[in-house]
Amino acid sequence: MFAKRRKRRAVAEFWSWFQLNQKFLEEFIKSDTPDIQVYKTLLIQLGKVSEHVTPILEVGQKVAYKLSINGEGDQRSAQDLTHLTAQAPVLKEWELSFYQSNGEETVLHAESSSNKSNETSGSDRNFSMLGALIPSFS
Repeated sequence: MFAKRRKRRAVAEFWSWFQLNQKFLEEFIKSDTPDIQVYKTLLIQLGKVSEHVTPILEVGQKVAYKLSINGEGDQRSAQDLTHLTAQAPVLKEWELSFYQSNGEETVLHAESSSNKSNETSGSDRNFSMLGALIPSFS
């Protein structure tokens, strides 16, 4: 019971942090020479929710920016992704994608600041290529 409460709190704190730092993340995506510290901080904040997921920041297709969170094919990430999806805020100009370990993708995007739509699809065949763009840190 306490673990679930801690997990919900960690997810809420992650989304609060994300919203407070949204402009820095947008600048990171748009920059030709991004401040890698922004991405490192994103990794740290998301790591408080789950050690089994990886974030990818990129230019969106339906909106300006996209955050993809990949479960890395790890069954332990499924519940973490469920919590992240359930508590995800509506972010104007952002699309959020959550890739489950079974290849399912949940996409949340806002057409306007008060309208969130949901899509679920099979695996994205381009996603494996995107994974190669993630910098690795020791």
